[in-house]
Amino acid sequence: MGMQPILGVWGRRNLTLFVHKVVFGASGVIANQDLPQDSGVVVGARISAGRYKAQLPAKYRVFHGGWATVLGPDTAVYGAKSTGNNFVLRANKVDANTPDGSVLIQWLNPSTDATNYIDADVPDNLSAYLFFVASQ
Repeated sequence: MGMQPILGVWGRRNLTLFVHKVVFGASGVIANQDLPQDSGVVVGARISAGRYKAQLPAKYRVFHGGWATVLGPDTAVYGAKSTGNNFVLRANKVDANTPDGSVLIQWLNPSTDATNYIDADVPDNLSAYLFFVASQ
């Protein structure tokens, strides 16, 4: 996982790396985020616990993936089963399904049975740097 799959595409023509900072407030509400003219990305309001739609600035031909760097207050309980501490991307609509240039961000936590993961909001006042890689 990590950057290894992404490194194979750095030489690709028209490759674009988008970096977008989002600050989450109480109950997963977006308290602040980079302006679209700064990052090229817009993260929509919380759809449901831990889920957000990220809109890239234009329709790209190929989506190469992404990752998140979490940065938060030292008081956050990152290992708690009630907070989202894992990040996945799903519903790729950049180059799959019905293309509209978006991808769904999902934060997860281990469920109480320790065998499944469930959607969960991140700890309050957490900042996340979201990285998306796409090419035209």
